[in-house]
Amino acid sequence: MSSDKFAFLVAVAMFGAGLLGLVLQRVLPEHHTTGGSRDMIGAIVGLLTLLCALVTGLLIWTAYGVYSNQSVQIETLASKVMQLDLALADYGPEATAARAQRRDSLAKAIDQIWGASESDGNFAANNFASAIQNARAREKALEALHPSTDEQKQDLAVASARS
Repeated sequence: MSSDKFAFLVAVAMFGAGLLGLVLQRVLPEHHTTGGSRDMIGAIVGLLTLLCALVTGLLIWTAYGVYSNQSVQIETLASKVMQLDLALADYGPEATAARAQRRDSLAKAIDQIWGASESDGNFAANNFASAIQNARAREKALEALHPSTDEQKQDLAVASARS
């Protein structure tokens, strides 16, 4: 069931419960709607309101924690990719193909992560297989480079450490 349908059903149920409460208030005898019974209903409503507020607060805090963690991970990944790209740029024009391949694989990874449908049951397995394939392609691209100067050797070592 989609979240829209579920939210609609919850709204209909709440509206129906409110209407039932209004009808019961008029139908029930007066001694059930005044005094101790009314106080007990008020206490239960207060307890349920408190529990709903706690659950909502925990839900919001959990969502914030997940968002914050993902944000830090994306910033770390972006920093590493930028350092790798700079190291390959320092290597020279021979690394242009490796830089282009890295940009393409990064674009594919972003499409896979953000373009994945909710119903994709193999998301984690597909993502893991794609990550391994990208890592192997990156290693092959770096192995294909043959440095001729000490500076290029150093740049290749930095790029290998960043990949």
